[in-house]
Amino acid sequence: RSKYLRVEPKVIRLRAHQRVVQRVEVVLTNPSAERAVAFKFKMRNPKKCSVRPPAGVVHPASTQVVDISVMPD
Repeated sequence: RSKYLRVEPKVIRLRAHQRVVQRVEVVLTNPSAERAVAFKFKMRNPKKCSVRPPAGVVHPASTQVVDISVMPD
């Protein structure tokens, strides 16, 4: 358990072989009162998976919502 970054949900399961776009929100929380935390998502297939924002900074005592979408076949 990190004292600088919490990620919810802890596990994400999306199926790529569906007929609709699947989306999930990931909430990054920085419980620290002193340090900002940088993040970056890396995708193996950017045409299939979209992350917005793909990178950024979570400032002390704040949160950042990240939207992950898997495109249909």
